[in-house]
Amino acid sequence: MGNEFREMDPDLVERIKGDAWSIGSMEAHGAGERTTTYVGSRISGYLDNDSRKGRLVFDYYQDSAGAYWFKNRALLPDGEIVSMDRYIFGRELGRYAHTRRRK
Repeated sequence: MGNEFREMDPDLVERIKGDAWSIGSMEAHGAGERTTTYVGSRISGYLDNDSRKGRLVFDYYQDSAGAYWFKNRALLPDGEIVSMDRYIFGRELGRYAHTRRRK
């Protein structure tokens, strides 16, 4: 998705936000093979509860079965939108960096 940002209609946000799951858990919900389409974004709250650090962005997606998913990004004070990995770790991590290894 890159740095795409399209503000969502507030009515749509209210309709889907309670039904959206984290996009990182698609496989756990049996939706790992579905394709997703970006629906839009909304800005909500401050990063680390500190207005000087920026805002939290929720990006919403709809999958090929009609389910909704979200991913978070960070809106920095300079206006740049970055991934949460880059905000937290200062760099992008690999796709499976957050995956717990099985013993």
